[in-house]
Amino acid sequence: MKYNVNERLELLQNAEPFSSLETYLLEQIAQLLEETDVPQGTTLFRKGDPGNTFYIIAEGEVKIFDGEQIFAKLGKGKIFGEFSLFDNAIRTANVVTLADSSLLSLERDTFFELASQNKTLVMAMTRQLTKYIIDKNKLEKKLRQSHTAIEAKNQELLQINEEKNQLLGIIAHDLRNPLTAAMVVSEMLKEGTPGTKEDFEKCISLINKSLSRIGTMVDRILDLKNLEAPAHQPEIMLHSLPNLLGEAISSLKEQATQKGISILEEIDDCKGKVDHERFRQICENLISNSIKFSPINTQVRIRLQDCVDCIKLIVSDQGPGFSEEDKQKMFGKFQRLSAQPTGGEPSTGLGLSIVKQYVTDLEGKLFLESEEGKGASFIVELGK
Repeated sequence: MKYNVNERLELLQNAEPFSSLETYLLEQIAQLLEETDVPQGTTLFRKGDPGNTFYIIAEGEVKIFDGEQIFAKLGKGKIFGEFSLFDNAIRTANVVTLADSSLLSLERDTFFELASQNKTLVMAMTRQLTKYIIDKNKLEKKLRQSHTAIEAKNQELLQINEEKNQLLGIIAHDLRNPLTAAMVVSEMLKEGTPGTKEDFEKCISLINKSLSRIGTMVDRILDLKNLEAPAHQPEIMLHSLPNLLGEAISSLKEQATQKGISILEEIDDCKGKVDHERFRQICENLISNSIKFSPINTQVRIRLQDCVDCIKLIVSDQGPGFSEEDKQKMFGKFQRLSAQPTGGEPSTGLGLSIVKQYVTDLEGKLFLESEEGKGASFIVELGK
């Protein structure tokens, strides 16, 4: 006998579900254990095999697995197959030795023969096994809860990352309009286009405002930790909407002029509770899109209407309109629609998705009225 009774007894005393049994009962079980030396790489049993033997690892290590999924690696003093002493159900996993191992085993029939002669053993094992199962169920419940919590946190992190990427995409897109405005006006200055001192000062003021907006957006990009801060929530305040709309129109007028596009304004004097930057970007993106996709020598009509129960912003153009297929995907990010910019302008496919997001942030509604080949009207409704 390689392992004497005391060594076997010590292994049983440190192994569930035997650890709480009285010593004289454990001694009876210890004497029945069979010793087996098993070389590394030996398959002890496979998933689906009949279960009729319980094992204690005296030396070595085993792997319990199913396909590529490894459930556990067990070393000295650990047990497996314990339920085989009470149940003839088939094995639910494969077991292979990872090293040369010495195993102590007990077959169910041998255990039943001992139990039939000792009711005290049966009662003690039943109590211990019940506790063992309850403890395992509690542990499994905690593991499931932990897994659920980890999965929820992982989804939260993925969502935060997605929101960060979305915000960076929005900011990168929004940089284009003030940057383009500054470049257009600076080119005019370079060529000496402004005729009067007043015109010159207006150009300088427009460049200054555009660069100021660019600076604000760059600050947002550099300070990524603000992505989760309340500062990035809409700052709803009462604003003069014609003033905000006027800023957007002014920044884009020169682009329209270069394409021979007339901007028609029908603006009611009204105030609304909006986020300054979001509302301006809504206006700027819709107007910019209309200019970008309109043929030369056409019109873009901009209306701001003070209605009974809402404020409406309507931007209409004489461009190519939208096909039914385009209407299904037009508000998605990075969407390439069938219409192309008429002046070779770059397009990221982000503009309308930004408008949709900002309108949602302001708890408003966004509509499109368009027939293919007959222009388009974007309508934004904001609560008063």
